[in-house]
Amino acid sequence: MRIVYEDLPPHGRTFRFTAEDAESRAAVGNALDGEVSALDAALTVDRKSRGLNVVAAGHATVSRPCDRCGQQVELTVTTHETLGYTMAPEDAPKGEIELDAKDLDEGFFDGVALESDDVLSEAFALVAPLRVTCPGDACADLVKLSAGDSETPGPFSVLKKLL
Repeated sequence: MRIVYEDLPPHGRTFRFTAEDAESRAAVGNALDGEVSALDAALTVDRKSRGLNVVAAGHATVSRPCDRCGQQVELTVTTHETLGYTMAPEDAPKGEIELDAKDLDEGFFDGVALESDDVLSEAFALVAPLRVTCPGDACADLVKLSAGDSETPGPFSVLKKLL
């Protein structure tokens, strides 16, 4: 959904997103690297003098593989981020540019509209866990590393002969 800068009321507006919205579900799924089964999020957008202030709040549930054992894990992620967007200057360079640390706190938009899917994706990507594992020790039995011989050889058992 395009959030048009000029159409926003002075007091701001809140936009709601659920898993029924295919584009929002895809954007959040891309940010969390999984298939979204539940999504309840809101973007509260306020105009400022040359940009927008966006509060993104909500939660999403995705299914993605455990980084240890590969089994599917249901992961629920909650976000509550405040994001600032500034109108890109007309003379802004095109293509890749190098940013300073001060430039990393603000996003840019074309001055006409902001894409809600881009904002949702950014808000959930900022809180996405770096590593996903099964809850507790659920996958500990599936992943055992030992120095001793086992009854069934693993894929790397041939390397043991080299030692």
